[in-house]
Amino acid sequence: MNETQKNILDYVAKITMKYNENNFCMSNYSADAISKILLISRSLVSKYLNDFFKEGILIKISSRPVLFLFKKMLEENFKISFNENEFLSLDNFNRYLQENSRSKKDFENAIGSQGSLFSVINQCKACAEYSSKGLPVILYGEPGVGKKFLGRCFYEYLKNKHLTSEEALFEEYIFFENGNWKDTEKNIFGSISETEGKKKYLPGALSRIKDGVLCIGDIKFLPPELISKFKLLLTDNVFYPYGERNTSFKSHARLVFFTEKETDARKIEELLQYIPSICKIPNLKGRYPDEKEELIIHALLEQEILSERKIFISSKALQVLNLLEYPQNIISIQSTIRKICMMANVIKGQDHIEIYTYNIPEELQLQSNITENSGKVNDSLIAVDNYQNGKDTKRLFWAFGLVFEVFEKLKIGVYSDKDFIHKLIPIIKDFENCIPYSNCSYLGVDKYFNDQRIVIVINRVLQIYHVSLPANISLLVSNIIFSRYKSDHDYTKWEQEKRGILEEILTYFESNYVNSTFIIDKIDRYLRNNLEIKLDNGSKIILNIVLMKYEKSSEERKYLSIIVAHGYATASSIAKLANSLLGEYFFEAVDVEYGTPVDETINQIEGYIQRFSMKSDVLLIVDMGSLEKIGEELSNRLNRNLVVINNLSAKLAIDIGTSILNGKDIPEIIEKDAKDLTPEFKLFKKQSVQDAVVFTSENGTVMAERMMKLFRESLPREIDVIFTVHDFSSFMKSSTKDKIFEQYHVLFVAGTSNPNLPEEKFLTLDDMVEVGNIGKISRLLGGYLEPNQLDELKQNLLKNFTLNNVINYLTILDPKKVLDSVLDALGQMQEHLAVPFNGASILGLTVHLCCMIERLVRKEAIGASEDIDEFIKEKSDFIAVVNISFSDILDNYNISIPTSEIKYIYNYVAEDLKRAKQGNPIS
Repeated sequence: MNETQKNILDYVAKITMKYNENNFCMSNYSADAISKILLISRSLVSKYLNDFFKEGILIKISSRPVLFLFKKMLEENFKISFNENEFLSLDNFNRYLQENSRSKKDFENAIGSQGSLFSVINQCKACAEYSSKGLPVILYGEPGVGKKFLGRCFYEYLKNKHLTSEEALFEEYIFFENGNWKDTEKNIFGSISETEGKKKYLPGALSRIKDGVLCIGDIKFLPPELISKFKLLLTDNVFYPYGERNTSFKSHARLVFFTEKETDARKIEELLQYIPSICKIPNLKGRYPDEKEELIIHALLEQEILSERKIFISSKALQVLNLLEYPQNIISIQSTIRKICMMANVIKGQDHIEIYTYNIPEELQLQSNITENSGKVNDSLIAVDNYQNGKDTKRLFWAFGLVFEVFEKLKIGVYSDKDFIHKLIPIIKDFENCIPYSNCSYLGVDKYFNDQRIVIVINRVLQIYHVSLPANISLLVSNIIFSRYKSDHDYTKWEQEKRGILEEILTYFESNYVNSTFIIDKIDRYLRNNLEIKLDNGSKIILNIVLMKYEKSSEERKYLSIIVAHGYATASSIAKLANSLLGEYFFEAVDVEYGTPVDETINQIEGYIQRFSMKSDVLLIVDMGSLEKIGEELSNRLNRNLVVINNLSAKLAIDIGTSILNGKDIPEIIEKDAKDLTPEFKLFKKQSVQDAVVFTSENGTVMAERMMKLFRESLPREIDVIFTVHDFSSFMKSSTKDKIFEQYHVLFVAGTSNPNLPEEKFLTLDDMVEVGNIGKISRLLGGYLEPNQLDELKQNLLKNFTLNNVINYLTILDPKKVLDSVLDALGQMQEHLAVPFNGASILGLTVHLCCMIERLVRKEAIGASEDIDEFIKEKSDFIAVVNISFSDILDNYNISIPTSEIKYIYNYVAEDLKRAKQGNPIS
């Protein structure tokens, strides 16, 4: 595709994005209009448009004039699949859209229409439907929140509800500070021209749009003269054209005003009494987190359509984009995504775009404040056109589905009451697994739902009514509340749909389990009164199951076993692990903050023990320090046997729990198994060899030395580590048994490609330049550099290990010329093979090929490879492709590529070829 064709196609895609059957300017889509806009001859534009139509890229409407629209854009926007590419008229085309479109309409298109924008949209609908004339509305909010978009949705809603005529149109005008408002006045109100003593009215928007929608912004810049004209329009539905005071015209237009702040609206005070609805559109910080993510995905989808390339994004990159602040809201999201896609699009030969964290500009990554605790995110790639949001909520619905299924079997007599509870208890784990604990911190929602405040409220209820629950139950409750916050509109809709069965289950619990129902009612009251949080029916059902599970477990226990440890969640974590391995809820947990007075800790443990109605003996396993001394004080307060065991560990807890479950008493465990519980000690002496970092390259020791030099220059300071180079072929033969591993304690080996070493021991050139892999270097050198120095190393590696820097070490050839030639050859090679190489393959392969050319010019080819004859026999096509693709280079430098070198190139791209054969484009 040449540049002219690309420009034409890009323009058609751009205008198709704005296509709306209710407000369609026919001439924009004709060959004549496109030729005038792009300054290209009409005949050439017409030829290319028809060529694109024949190729199935464009839709053709054979009206007068003939119109062209971008097919893929229409399919995406209207969720439609075209069975035909040509329509006889615009009416036929629009009818096809209406009959086959699965797309959302008007306000439904707004991300958040059932969430944070719900009340705004309801107000707009009310204004639209109020009498035949409707009511005007003011939309206010920060730049980029979607005021103009909602104004257009307002118009589409009127059309779809048949509240306007077929001729009704949409127009929008913006006033600026110090702008030429008189020209804008003419465009809105029209003007009067006088020719040979005859006056002629030149219609403005108010006449053109009929009973359509006129959007006006920014109203804070409206001059007093126009405020008076709009007041007349609002009160009497009449207006005077520009400069005219005698002749007025009737208007049926609906008015939507924009501004940034509610205080700006006060600047048109005399109009406000006629505008009953002032709607605030929230900024990104005021919207649900899942809506922000959907806006990011939507921006990626727009770029996918414009670039005509499928876009994939890593989970981590999507998380980083979610963490960023966007000062101009949706506008900033769109510009950020556009910039990232442009940066990720530089890899030649790929038929898709992959976005990783290193594609996000560094200045943006710094503001995201990513840490190791930013939430667990896998490394998978997400196809943006196959993206699904709200997975946590869907898993929550699935878990409730299990409860519904069990309850239905109870109703028809398949399960008894006892069976019902027995079947419900395992479902608690399903609820725990689907609650997004890790998301709470990374989405910043903990400022709305603070775990500790919920813990205090629940513990207060439990203390008053002598009920014992595991320490992590309050976390479960708080995260159920968080799930509701994160996707409140989905949950509320689901709750309304399932209202009948939810109430039926709760009624069953109220009739059969009075105690648990009473406790849940008290928790609900306390949460409402203290935190203004209301427990929904779903949360009450989960709490009922939890109460029944642990009430049953407590009654059967011979010992009350409690793990007590310092730290935010040390005891809870060990108890959770032990209980999981023991197969039942056995250990309670008490987490003690560092610095807590001993008396306070004793009171906390005593209160916990007293909440049990049964007279169990008590076993305390404590970690260290002051906790070891609490036994004597507690024994004076409790009328029970008490055992305190120190030196807490997970193994100790599991061993003791196993012994008790096997029927042993505590004295027996202490007497007979003390030896087994004694810690074992082994001393592993430090090796006397020195730490080393080794560099190697298939291109010889010269390239290895160049990489070593760049790496050492990237270090923020000298470290006590040996830096050396080693022969690549030696590693290939011996791997980790190579003599260099005996000579040094090798921290890692670095090079352009892996010479048969374990992945954790090898650092590729790609690892050094990818931001996402800096953690690997941090682990390997963490003992020598402070965190701030590791950050400095990261920055220096990004700066020093550019492709140009590495290639600039070529000694006898022009690096730029070699690099350009190699990139062109790789592009040809991918076209001949019809296989796109991934970024990592291209980066390492480019370095290798540039060095290979210099070696061949120096007549220093790599040695003969094993099985070369078999390779020639099986891969003759690949050998031919390499020679064809590199023919210009071979001629320019008067060299030939030995088969051993071609085999090495093949090994570099073998995974890409394998993927292509399997039909999978992503590595």
